[in-house]
Parts: sequence; structure tokens; C-alpha cells
Amino acid sequence: MIRHILAFIVVFAFFQPLSMTIGIAGEMPVVQFMSSGRLLTGLSLAKNHATWLILGNDGQLHYLENANEFGDVQTLEGEFTPSTAIELRRSLTREFGPEFEVLTTNHFLIVQPTGRGSKWPETFEGLHRQFTSQLKKRGVNVRTGKFPMIAIVMPDNAAFHAELDRQKLPNRSIVGIYIANSNRVYTYDSGMDSSTVTVLRHEAAHQSAFNSNVHSRLNATPKWMTEGLGMMFESPAMADGRVSQVWQRMHTDAVSRLGSRYHDPQNSLPSDIRRLIAEDVMFDQADQVQDAYSISWLLMFYLCERRPDVFAGFLNHTASRPPFVEYEREQRRKDFQAIAGQSIDQFALEVNRFLQSITKKTP
Repeated sequence: MIRHILAFIVVFAFFQPLSMTIGIAGEMPVVQFMSSGRLLTGLSLAKNHATWLILGNDGQLHYLENANEFGDVQTLEGEFTPSTAIELRRSLTREFGPEFEVLTTNHFLIVQPTGRGSKWPETFEGLHRQFTSQLKKRGVNVRTGKFPMIAIVMPDNAAFHAELDRQKLPNRSIVGIYIANSNRVYTYDSGMDSSTVTVLRHEAAHQSAFNSNVHSRLNATPKWMTEGLGMMFESPAMADGRVSQVWQRMHTDAVSRLGSRYHDPQNSLPSDIRRLIAEDVMFDQADQVQDAYSISWLLMFYLCERRPDVFAGFLNHTASRPPFVEYEREQRRKDFQAIAGQSIDQFALEVNRFLQSITKKTP
């Protein structure tokens, strides 16, 4: 069974219905503001009469939503300076208290129960290294993040779900979650069983992608790309460049579901591929969401394996789109055909043939 939950905040949705002022790169004013009792500085990204969106120097997206909060904002002179790892470490120590320790790696600040050793820092650092290495090989623009990534490891399942409740985050039978607006991954220390590791690979891939601008946190990336990429990295062999056989890098659950679901001639895989490319509706339907995840994996896996130039082209294009601009159905179709260099119908047929070929090679 494919089990994922991802708490993306689609920030442009807060602004799209209303007139707004959007900051332009190089012209975004530096501001000082209050958030949860803390005095922070940040970049003013977008503003309308109801909401002010600010990228804080702590790396989080902050939403000010009333006139009193607006009144606390002051414009500052000078350039925006992200908090240092030392400053963020102090802040996290205050936030989580003495029962936790904050460990620093090359790319992460790991918050974990005191005395849990190096397992979690090594795990997150390794997942990020694998992700960026594989994408760079395929021509994807992978940038160095301005902020350390933050991973929160709670001591157990109960503490993990209590933390999600405290933050009013989606809370079901999950073992890990990535929050786009805070750029944090949350999980708990469960002994790293296989199901935990699988979900963690998925969520860590999201975090690496958004932190290194493979996906933008400020615009709408089609879900078949974000979720397909996350699912690709669930496979341990996907991150291992030494594994040469395509079938070894496959997502076996996705292949199994696709084979079962689309074996019935009444169900059309090419038709659902066309739907996913144009819109994200399948992800919102309880009876279709598992199909949406599986097809998304198939699309990204096909591109990565057979057409890496197009794979990179899609990711580089969507990451560079302007912020807070809705990605309409027709524009998604046009962009897809321009980057792929073929019609969506022809692409869908090729993907269907690819699925049949890799299924036959499975031992």
C-alpha cells in the first residue's frame, strides 16, 4: 500500500483572489516583525489587505493576518541576512527544551531526544547527498539552500502525533511529514523499520527538493512532479548509482497497482496520464489518490530513465516560474508539450509501453 501525507501550503492561494503587491527579486524590502513572541527579520514577499507573507531569517514562511500584526512590521535598511546555524540552533533549543539536543551537520540541524547518537544525523545527511547527486547527474539545477534544513525527531509515536496536534497539522497513521512553509521534516524514533525508512526517503526528498529550489516554495508545481519525484526516492536502489538494472530501481508497489488497476480495458492509463498532466484533481479524490501517486511515479521514473533531458527540463522550468501565479490547465498542457517536444497523447502511449516493458523484466 502506498501511504503518504504531505502538508504543502499552497501560498499563492491566499493571495490569488485579491489584489496584491508581490516583491520582485532584488527589490523585496527587508522588514522586522513579530511572530509567536519572537522579533524576526525577513523579506516581504507578498501583501494584500488581508495577509502579509514574509520569508523570515529563520527560513520559515510567516503569515501576518490582521491589522495589529501589520502595524508591528517595520522596514529596515540593508540586505537580508539568514540566521546562522548557531542562531537557529539556539532557537531550536529554546523551542524544544532540555530533553532534546540539536546536532549540526553539513546541511541539517537535527533535533532529537538527548543521547540518541548519530543515527539520525547520518540518515538525513545521506538522503540529501543521494538526492542531489542523482538530480545533478541528470542536468537538474540544484542550488545551495540559504538555510540549514531542520529535521525534528520525536521520542515516540505518541509524542510525534502530539506535536502535530499542537501545530494543527494533518494527523493520521503516518510516520513522517514534510511541512513546506517551515521547511521541516517531522518523524519519530521507531527503530528505523522498513516502512519508516520508506516514508522518510519520500519526505526527505521533498525537503531537499524545496530547500535547493528543485521545486519552488512560492509557486504551484504540478503534483505529478512533486509526488512522483518523492516516490522515486522511496526505492533504496534509486539513490544508488551502482545499481544498473532498471527493474531494481522500480517502485514495486506502484508497478503492482498500475498492473492491477489498468489491466481492466475499461480503465485507460493514457487518459489518466492526460488528466494528471493538466490538473491535480485526482489527488483530491479518495478513490483515485492511490492511482495518482502511482502514475506520478511512473511519469517521473520514465523521464528519469529514458529522457533525462526532458526530466531536467520540466523541473528547471517549474522551479523558475514566477511566484504566486496559478498554473492553469491550458498553460500546463502547453508547457508540457513544448518541453517534451511531442503531444501529450503520444507521450502517454510511450509511457504505457515503458510500463509494459519494465513489468516484463521484473523477476
